Amino acid sequence: MGQRSTSRFRPKPDRSKRTLILVAVLLVLFLIGLDYIGWLKGVRSFVFPLVLGKHVAPNMTQFYQLITRQLSAYGVKRRAVSGFTDREGVFHLKVDLPLARYQLLAGHLENALIESGAKILALEASRDKDRAYYLWTIEGQRKERLALLFSCFLPAKGKTAEPTPPPVPPGPRPIPTKFVALIIDDMGNSLDAAREVCGLGLPLTVSILPYSLHGTEAAQLAHECGLEVMLHLPMESLGNHRTEKSTPGMITADMKDEDIRRTAEDDLGQIPYIRGVNNHMGSKLTQEKRPLSLILESLKEKGLYFIDSRTSTQSLACDLARTMGIPSGTSSLFIDPGDDANALSSAEIKANFLALVQLAKRNGQAIGIGHPRPATISALKDCLPLYKNSDVSFVFASRLAQK
Repeated sequence: MGQRSTSRFRPKPDRSKRTLILVAVLLVLFLIGLDYIGWLKGVRSFVFPLVLGKHVAPNMTQFYQLITRQLSAYGVKRRAVSGFTDREGVFHLKVDLPLARYQLLAGHLENALIESGAKILALEASRDKDRAYYLWTIEGQRKERLALLFSCFLPAKGKTAEPTPPPVPPGPRPIPTKFVALIIDDMGNSLDAAREVCGLGLPLTVSILPYSLHGTEAAQLAHECGLEVMLHLPMESLGNHRTEKSTPGMITADMKDEDIRRTAEDDLGQIPYIRGVNNHMGSKLTQEKRPLSLILESLKEKGLYFIDSRTSTQSLACDLARTMGIPSGTSSLFIDPGDDANALSSAEIKANFLALVQLAKRNGQAIGIGHPRPATISALKDCLPLYKNSDVSFVFASRLAQK
């Protein structure tokens, strides 16, 4: 007797259950997205710090350390700085200092804060009989606020060394649309020169020679003052410069591959805090693809940028670096060409400096090179007021290095 076949029907999927699952998945993705955004911005985050580590967005602690380093570089003692946190969580920092010292450090501090990711929301000025007050309102990437009050005591009556502060708050500074990077070459042989450069109040890039007498100390000082450090890498020139054979760390075009790599590695290890490299001399080597490629490979491995000092119009360096994926740039001009024996006057250097600024205005950006000579330092001090009221902003060389 045949078995009667029975039809079996699978139950239809529960649409409401599927909808709930879909909503739950979307909600989880949404929460993960919020967590990721929080991690990127450095605010509260739970999942991504465990997976990828804590995101190193600048915070108020870092800004406080940056500010105190800048103050220390300009001779402001720790006892002159005091602070407290109010009930709304805003940190207040008060600094007592002479008016002239504030005017010297203000521009440098402003650029250092902006480079670190902070925003200066407001700058208010006022005065009474004996003091001028400048209140900076600073916001970090996590939206926390810092109120920085400079209490500047005025010179005694009869003294004219320090200018009178403005009676009303200054207007907003023009938004920078043009950029200049100024590199100070041949650093490391004098700590006095390093102190002079740090005291200029500009976000300069200092390029330090390997094996120089005070290279490590100069790099440490520049780093603590918030400046950018690079290596001034010696390379062979066409003119067989008189100091070439006695320059430690020199790389010549006829070296074997392994000698070039080893010398480059040794040179890079000489100076701490470096973020990039530019060539010292090098009019011959920068025209030679083989040795240049070997040097650039060492830079790429360490994540460094390269600035071509442009000691030869036939240089391959910048184009080759970009072909290799290394951020790079080219110097537009030397503001103080020549050596110490044929140094330009301060007036001539000032004219070259203004020409560099004009190049930036015309092209959007420009990279210049100078040296820590007295006439150069004097010219830059004279040009500082022009920079403060200009739409041209000074930046570190890394800012203008492009792939």
